[in-house]
Amino acid sequence: MIDNIELKNFRKFKHLPELNFSDINLFVGGNNAGKSTLAKAIILVLDNLMNMKSTTPTNIFAGMHPSFDFSSDLHDLHIGSFDKAFCKYGKKEEGIVFKFLSNGTSYEIHVNQIGDRSFISELILRGEVCNTEITFNFEKGEITINADSEEDSTSKSLAEQKKSLEMRIAATKAAQTLETNLENAAKRQEEIVVLQSELSKLEKNRSADHFSIRVPLTLHISRANQPLVANLLESLRKYADSPVTGVKKSSKAYSEQKANKDLLKKWFDDYSETFLDGLDEDIRGFDIAYVPAHAASQKMVFSAKDTSDYLSQTIHEFYKERIVEGDAEYSFIMRWLGKEGVGETTGFDIADSFKINNIEEEAYTFNVYKDGETYPLASMGMGSVQVVILLLKLATIWRRSRLKDAYGPLIFLEEPEQNLHPNWQSKLLDVFLDFNKSFDASLADPDFPPQMFIETHSEYLVRRSEVLVAESQYASEEILDTNCPFMVFFFQDDDEEPVYEMQYSLTGRFEGRKFGQGFYDEAGRLALTLSKLERRRNSL
Repeated sequence: MIDNIELKNFRKFKHLPELNFSDINLFVGGNNAGKSTLAKAIILVLDNLMNMKSTTPTNIFAGMHPSFDFSSDLHDLHIGSFDKAFCKYGKKEEGIVFKFLSNGTSYEIHVNQIGDRSFISELILRGEVCNTEITFNFEKGEITINADSEEDSTSKSLAEQKKSLEMRIAATKAAQTLETNLENAAKRQEEIVVLQSELSKLEKNRSADHFSIRVPLTLHISRANQPLVANLLESLRKYADSPVTGVKKSSKAYSEQKANKDLLKKWFDDYSETFLDGLDEDIRGFDIAYVPAHAASQKMVFSAKDTSDYLSQTIHEFYKERIVEGDAEYSFIMRWLGKEGVGETTGFDIADSFKINNIEEEAYTFNVYKDGETYPLASMGMGSVQVVILLLKLATIWRRSRLKDAYGPLIFLEEPEQNLHPNWQSKLLDVFLDFNKSFDASLADPDFPPQMFIETHSEYLVRRSEVLVAESQYASEEILDTNCPFMVFFFQDDDEEPVYEMQYSLTGRFEGRKFGQGFYDEAGRLALTLSKLERRRNSL
């Protein structure tokens, strides 16, 4: 799960301040406002983390930094190169920076360019649990480790206090931006100054077990085809275990190197499971699925070999997973394809059942059964076809992710409301929420739920989120913030604040910040214009 992300100098964003995510995240805003850019940034950085591997056990840093690939096998991101990805308002020497938090570990990746080659100049890992920061500087050829050597009650307490203060500072800053009264805004600023002073004092009182060392980046790959980050840390552990060489035992250099290795070795003994092993599992556990905006078509036969046709490929992939009646994924499809739905929200009432017929492993036909009649999918309206394909796709993602025994999938959906009536657009949010809850219920250990990032222009989908929040009857703002599965982000053409989060109230309505013109207010604006024109006509 991606907890938050921050970007610098990536495409539209000279600086995108940290955004915190929930289970279902809606990206709304005008065309070219940056919704797709943010989705592509998340896919790109995760794709590189998972696929940066070495195929041979040699020192890959001898004159060469790890490459950064601006393409992806998952989806054509239409980026291609560092030059196309770099924000035109940024400074090239600053490079592109991706920073995100996932399952307790913060990743910060600095990307630069030499000639036509894009590479990682610096990789910074921060472990929240063990208060650790490890910097791999590929430019300087060195590793810097700042950490606590043991997990005592003092270091735990300091880490907890630090996190609490940082959260209070962030909350006070957010409240300050919403203040319209200058006097209250000034009071908020005073609170921020006091909190920052407390944080500064806390930093000076860090545990006596804290240490900072620097070692050369002359590491060798331990295992071929292992993610690069895991290999780096595993090699660092081997460095800590190795004897001091190259200097006399009586020298100061020997004593310093020995002391550093002892500290590092103790740190690995204390935190190998909470940081190192968890990090490896984290990177291997990312499971990304992209559902692009696509045209619905009314075809009688779907070719398995037609890789350019999204509908054909979706049916082909679903069929290969052998999802049948009785499976959780099948039940999810039929809840929404039929009348059942969830709670008071009925399904789309498209079919009572369906059947995919395989034609000699090369093509498929798709039949729908309703009220005792049989219909080919091609005979249905575009909206119905769109819903069928979306449900098949989600079920396929569910099955594949469950079989991988990985974290819940990260699913990116691009304008899923295409071809849908407003009522059906609204119903989509219930489908997504049901998918998340049902996916969790199907797992033996549902610690890592699915996470959705949805680019949408649908006012109805967003308004449905307000209703679902209101229906949840949260008892307090704190409970709402902790348990609400939705987050809505508004993207605007503003370099100073390109994106901001909308805030739900306990009534479900958004409070504080408003959507920019042309979204929530468009229907009302048109109705007002019509009324003015009507009054003008009647006055003639």
